[in-house]
Amino acid sequence: MNRYSPARHTLRVVAVMLLVILMAAPGHGAFSWAGVTRDTQRSVVRLELSGVEDGREYRGMCSAFSINRAKNYYLTVGHCYGQVMRVGQHTAHPIFYDYSKDLMVVWIPGITRPALKHAKGSAAAGTPVAAVGFAGGLEQSSVRVGAVAVADILMSITIGGEMFRERFVLTDFPFIGGQSGGPLVNQRGEVISVLQASNGVMGLGRPLSVVLGAVESYWE
Repeated sequence: MNRYSPARHTLRVVAVMLLVILMAAPGHGAFSWAGVTRDTQRSVVRLELSGVEDGREYRGMCSAFSINRAKNYYLTVGHCYGQVMRVGQHTAHPIFYDYSKDLMVVWIPGITRPALKHAKGSAAAGTPVAAVGFAGGLEQSSVRVGAVAVADILMSITIGGEMFRERFVLTDFPFIGGQSGGPLVNQRGEVISVLQASNGVMGLGRPLSVVLGAVESYWE
């Protein structure tokens, strides 16, 4: 015959309460990118390109993100340069361009967005990351999530028929056309690279040390 024990009953209640608390506690289960990417998206703009080259008119679209709120400076990639660059009705003016690093800073008067912060150091392989940009020319920015596959690798690339040996960070997922120039951020929303290219399997961008070596003086 089992007899009722107040002490035993209390222990059971406490055990159940602890289990409920642990299951509901922040950090239990998968990390949610929702808050991080929502804040990041506020800083990313849709950059429309147009011009005439070799007698032919061209149009394109890229992404850029705020790095200095007070001065309206935005970071994007060099291959997104256009004779005319606009964000809505506002003209973007190039103030820095690095051909070999494929980086460009533009000034967009009239467009003020929160500036993203950069990480304190380069990300290691396995670091969870999110790529934010205007994929496929859509009017709304999109997000892709994965991890750093290779933190820093020396690779040969060809730009305009000229070959360069450059350092890259690789992700375990590809970027989508239109995301070029957008930020690659860690789980704190800090920039670790800029989206530059993809081979359909992996995404490529310059390591943060390379990016800062080129544009840190423009970053607030």
